Amino acid sequence: MGEKDKAEKQLEAYNDVFADIVNGILFQGCTCVKPEDLQEVNPNSAYRVDGVLRGQERDVAKLWKEDGLICMAIFGVENQTAPDRDMPVRVMGYDFATYRHQIEHEEGRFPVLTFVLYFGYETRWNTAKSLRKWFDRKCLRSLKPEERKRVRKYIPDYRIHVFEAAWLSDEQLDLFHGDFRIILDYFNQMRKDRSYQPSKTVIDHVRAFLDLMSALTGDQRFNEIYPDIAKKGGQVTMCTVIDQYIEKGVDKRTVEILVNVMQQRQITYDEAVDLLCLSDSDRKQYRSAVEEAMRETVQS
Repeated sequence: MGEKDKAEKQLEAYNDVFADIVNGILFQGCTCVKPEDLQEVNPNSAYRVDGVLRGQERDVAKLWKEDGLICMAIFGVENQTAPDRDMPVRVMGYDFATYRHQIEHEEGRFPVLTFVLYFGYETRWNTAKSLRKWFDRKCLRSLKPEERKRVRKYIPDYRIHVFEAAWLSDEQLDLFHGDFRIILDYFNQMRKDRSYQPSKTVIDHVRAFLDLMSALTGDQRFNEIYPDIAKKGGQVTMCTVIDQYIEKGVDKRTVEILVNVMQQRQITYDEAVDLLCLSDSDRKQYRSAVEEAMRETVQS
């Protein structure tokens, strides 16, 4: 399994996060699924193609029990950052493998439900959400209209549930809580404004949270800032994350120049920025890094 795949699964594998996802999507925010009622299940399954055994693996899967009784054999979650036309077939394969396992192991007959979490904010999910929509458009065109109608009647369909995480209303966002709510808020703001105003909600699973943000955005800085955040300790919010994120993107040579100019000329940060003719965006970007560097200089 690749590092990106592992990162995508860590946060959602926590029962509190997984329960929040299911409750927000399926139960309108009501706490029907409790973290303590979820159990890990093996996400791996296999199938044969031309006699060759091939493996397949869900992103995250949980067994839901309530009062010791199975309610749902599998709640599955699959992450997507881009629309995937083949998703109906992939989900059908995951679900079928679970049903087949129940038959082979005489474990009873329980439903399987899979959610596709789509985090794209440039475009909506614009491809197939069902098996019938997956077929080529020219399929059955050689038949007469009445013949096509008859054939389609007998072709089974398989629908998937795509949750467009970046396209929620404020009311829908309020159905979620904790770490997953913070992630939803980030992608919704990026979709609306292409900018982000961080919240002060405390992040519970910091390392897994940053790993997922890195995997979903493709920006390794979310990963790279963790050691600095862990070193500082204390509660972590997106304000903390963004401060460290900006600092990670700062050119250290520019910081050194600003500090030297301030010290040699005995001027303020803003005066040094004006003297070096830096842009307003640079003024914002370098301020926290320069202030931190100045504090370290005084302490030493």
